[in-house]
Formats: sequence, C-alpha cells, structure tokens
Amino acid sequence: MKLHRFFIKQEIDDSPRIEITDEELVHQLNNVLRIKIGDRFIFLDNQGNEAEVISEEIMKKSLIFSKEKVKKKSIKNEVRIDLYPAVLKKDKMEYVFQKCTEIGVLKFCPIVSDRTEKINLNMKRLEKIIREAAEQSEKIYLPFLLDVASLDQLLCENETLHNMYYLDMYGPLLDVIQAVEKSSISDEGNGSHRISIFVGPEGGWSEIDRKLFLNNNVKPLSLGNVVLRAETASIAVSSLFLLGKK
Repeated sequence: MKLHRFFIKQEIDDSPRIEITDEELVHQLNNVLRIKIGDRFIFLDNQGNEAEVISEEIMKKSLIFSKEKVKKKSIKNEVRIDLYPAVLKKDKMEYVFQKCTEIGVLKFCPIVSDRTEKINLNMKRLEKIIREAAEQSEKIYLPFLLDVASLDQLLCENETLHNMYYLDMYGPLLDVIQAVEKSSISDEGNGSHRISIFVGPEGGWSEIDRKLFLNNNVKPLSLGNVVLRAETASIAVSSLFLLGKK
C-alpha cells in the first residue's frame, strides 16, 4: 500500500521518535485522514532525509511517531530548472505550479513583465499547491517559491542568475543537450546543471522585455513553429529539460 508523504518543518535526525506540532499538518492527520495508532507515513525534511514512521501517540495539538526507516537521498548529475513565469490568471498560474512541481522544477519566481495584466497572487495558496504536488509525486525536495518580482528589477539587481534563457518562438530551436552542456556546474557541488527559464505573459514579450534580455545576456529559445498558451509553454519547456533528457 502506498504511504502518504508529508514534508515536515523539523530536520529528521537520529533520534528514535519525532513529534509533530505543526497546526496544519496535525489537523490534516487528525481530522482529514483520521489517523490511528500504528498508522504508517513517510516524512521528509526538505534536506534529503526521508523517514518511514509509525504513529504512537495521538493528541489534539501534537502527534508522536516512532521512526522505522531513515534514508538520505540526493540529486546528482541532474538538470535543475529555475522557472520564471509571467503572472497569469489564478487558475492558470496554479496549474503551472502544480504540473511543473510534478515534473521536477525546484524553484519558482513569478514575474511581472511589460505586458503582464495581473500582478497579485495568493502566495499561501500557491505554497500549498506546490507542497501537495511535491508530496503526491514523491519528490524529495520541496521547490522554493519566491515573491513576485518585476522583470527589470530581477535582471538588473540579481547577480546570482546564470544560464538564462527566455522562450521566444522567433529564437533558435531548443536543443536540450546543447543547452545543458553549455550550463555551468551549479554552486551546490552535487554535479547539477542549473538553468533559469523565463516564460512570457499571454500577450508575449514586448520590445522593452527583449531589450532587457539582450542587455543581461538572457538567450532566446524556441519550442518550434507552434503557438502555445503561456501556461502550456511553462509545462512544455520544463518537460523537455527534465523528462526529455533521459
């Protein structure tokens, strides 16, 4: 039987037991799943540690579990995608974050470009959607979600961005292998190739946006002679890098 998986706030260490006091998780386990003594779950700490646990004590505001199996996992020799999608309408944005988390995107930063029509997002809801998608698709790391940023400020002030591309149907056709080979080894020291991808709004990139990309060494990439909706483009390019590489 497949076990429910949950990211927890504390680190999974060598201690034999773990106490869960997070109000939201306690509520979900107690009132939604109706946990019983002896129920098994998998907990993850977003640091690569995974533990199979058994419920021992059930209280209203806390739960105590014994650890049965603890594993340390890591991502090596992988492509890591940082996705910078222009802000879309609520349902479309939620769909992008859900599906791209399932595919394996590890960092999201919604952006406001020149033609972005909507600028407000419910970040708490997006965090929940990302968490649930990561748990259900058995990810070992929870993607980072950064606050909404304007494209010009992000490019002009952030010196940590590297290996940057923006989707543009008029750009050169995407060659995943070539793009990965050109990417530098990431700072994590685990052999990953980290690539940043910008996806435009429903109205496309403006000349102001294109000038920003040119001045900040962001290279254009095309998915071919097709016109995709903004949400489809984010999912398509993430799939090509993270699933197509195999």
